[in-house]
Amino acid sequence: MEPAPRVDDSPLPEATAAPEEAGVEASQAPPEQAPTGVRAAQLLSVVLLAGTLVLPKLTVLSFVNERLFMHTGPGTVLLLTLQDALLVGLVACGLWALARRASLRSWALVGLGLGALLALLLIDARARELWLRPLDLGLVRYFWANLDDLQSGNRLFFTHQAGWGLTFRKILVVVGALYAVAWGASALALFGLARGAPPRAPSGRRGRVLVGAALTVAFVGACCVGRQRYRLEENLVLGPAVGFVRGLFTSRAALLELAARHDQPARPLREVLGAGERRLLVDAPPLRNVLILVQESLRWDSVGLEPDQPSLTPTLRELAGGGLTARCYVCLPHSSKAYYAILTGRHPFPGIEMHESLAARSPSLFWLTREQRGAHTSVLSSAYLAFENTEGLLEAAGAELLQESPPAPEGGNSFGKSDALLYAMVPEVLRQAPRPFTCCVINLGAHYPYDYPGKASDADDGLSAYEAAVRESDRLLASFMRRLDEAGVLEDTLVVLVGDHGESFGEHGAFVHNTSLYDEEVTVPLIFWTQDGRLKHDEVLRAQQIDILPTVADLLGIEDGAQPVQGRSLLRARGPAPIYLTTFFEGVGQALVEGSTKYYHEPDGGLLVAYDLERDPEEQVPRTPTPAERERVLARLRAFAAYQRVAFEDAPRQDQAAR
Repeated sequence: MEPAPRVDDSPLPEATAAPEEAGVEASQAPPEQAPTGVRAAQLLSVVLLAGTLVLPKLTVLSFVNERLFMHTGPGTVLLLTLQDALLVGLVACGLWALARRASLRSWALVGLGLGALLALLLIDARARELWLRPLDLGLVRYFWANLDDLQSGNRLFFTHQAGWGLTFRKILVVVGALYAVAWGASALALFGLARGAPPRAPSGRRGRVLVGAALTVAFVGACCVGRQRYRLEENLVLGPAVGFVRGLFTSRAALLELAARHDQPARPLREVLGAGERRLLVDAPPLRNVLILVQESLRWDSVGLEPDQPSLTPTLRELAGGGLTARCYVCLPHSSKAYYAILTGRHPFPGIEMHESLAARSPSLFWLTREQRGAHTSVLSSAYLAFENTEGLLEAAGAELLQESPPAPEGGNSFGKSDALLYAMVPEVLRQAPRPFTCCVINLGAHYPYDYPGKASDADDGLSAYEAAVRESDRLLASFMRRLDEAGVLEDTLVVLVGDHGESFGEHGAFVHNTSLYDEEVTVPLIFWTQDGRLKHDEVLRAQQIDILPTVADLLGIEDGAQPVQGRSLLRARGPAPIYLTTFFEGVGQALVEGSTKYYHEPDGGLLVAYDLERDPEEQVPRTPTPAERERVLARLRAFAAYQRVAFEDAPRQDQAAR
């Protein structure tokens, strides 16, 4: 008998879902998530990667604390890095969202892009350190246009101290290494630890609201932070947006009204020379020829022309002893701007824009002597005249002949060529030139990188190298004067020797020139000399570069000129005139010298201090002006800046009207 079949009384399995239904459920299932610890590592790595963007600002703050005497505290550091922190937050949010779908390959491309942004911020940091202003399109255009002639500045840019006790070259290596570590950590956390499980953005509305609120508060806070010194609070990427929100604009009408208050407007030369009788050199007969020698980077403090000073420049001292000598203030510590001031008697444009080169005609000493004396006008130079379109500036000023010294197998740099060859060329050119002549000779002198015979390739570019270059320049000047005498061009010739600007060597934190208005950078020697000694005067005067044209016209006996000038003749001056100074980089610094008081203003940050130049000639003891004094000085500085801007904005219209 067969056994009865076994009955399975276990519960039946549930019915299997239809294929279509199974597909729907699978698509709605949440994606695989990384464990909480892995997600935390992913988030931390993304924040670390974005956080490298704050390193350039911290580098700048380290530099200004060490070199520019700012000594920012923790609270100020938070304010100065607010825009940078906001950028870090925005980038971190973007990276976190992007990482949800990114592959390792696409993440590498993101890393390269972010690395390029970090490099840009580092270059901006270096620009702030050297030029005390942020990188912007104007600065980029300036350097792109003059790139070939700025190669000699590479050493200064890369190998000088740039923060944390490191050179900029080392900072690039260190920050680059930190960025590589941060990027590698983020890649490992996102694609290694998670094993393919991408991070998920906070799904709750509350999390998104908190993040958005935090970023909004940071942006509003950045808009409310007042402008700090050298605009250190700005971030290169977010600065324009914050500036737009602030809405800091000045109307044309307000600018014109402010310019009308300036107390040193341009006046016709005839009015300036007719304002009073000569007090100095009353009996000196007028001269026919003019030779202006512009001495590159020759600061007053290093030449020793005062009777009780040791001198590095015996030739200059001898010339000063036989002529009229002045401690001369530049208008702006930059070469091409100085040429404009010397030749036109007017202040240059207060910024890096070369508006001086755009005019079809700039009333000047060249035009004055051409039209009133029939003089032949020329510029002979060892500096490259293509730099900053200096050729255009000099042609507009009326130079008939522009000629550079011949190339040399050795000597010179990217800023120019050999002074020795220039000095060999000039006497012969002037000997053959028609009489009378007005000639401007521009040398390379003691320009950075301070070349001199025998200088080692690894020699320091500090004060000792500069003074060695000054000595060499003075030695070449002695032989140049002998050659001029032998060529017979010194007869009945007024020789004017003047520095274009001074040089800083850390006395107040800055180096080289362009960015500060302390006396080491803005005072230069000025000598009016003739071979027969008719201009000998023992008192050392105080002058400005804009005084050169009126004084030369006075010595030539030209009193009926229509040229507008802002300077005055030193032969007729009664009492010191106010002196207005600006830095090459607009917004970095302004100064006003009244009597023995020098007011120094930093528009970025609103700093205004006063120095007593008689008691404190080295400008080490600043005084805080009274509120009334502060308002009076700032009003005058604002009026001066507005007047100069309006003058150059209106120049193209005047040219069109003249044509």
